[in-house]
Amino acid sequence: MESLCGSGSDMSNFAKPDYINSREAMPNGGTIQIKAENVKSASGKYAVTMSVTDQGGGISEDFAKRIFSSYFTTKFGGTDSGWLFVNQS
Repeated sequence: MESLCGSGSDMSNFAKPDYINSREAMPNGGTIQIKAENVKSASGKYAVTMSVTDQGGGISEDFAKRIFSSYFTTKFGGTDSGWLFVNQS
């Protein structure tokens, strides 16, 4: 499970497309868990960390390496930018 840190609006940009991706990864149903936690970073600042877990089949190793790249998407005509505005921790 990956954790991401960002502002409230950053998290909103992240959450909706990731929820949709999770839902689409489970065409026969399943559970999506979205967790938000207030954490203190190494620099002493507080941030909200959000993680999303689902029961889908996962993504390929190649895609996993690219998901934080600018506007990476696997969908035809997609312009996914949700993960572009957050930092991987």
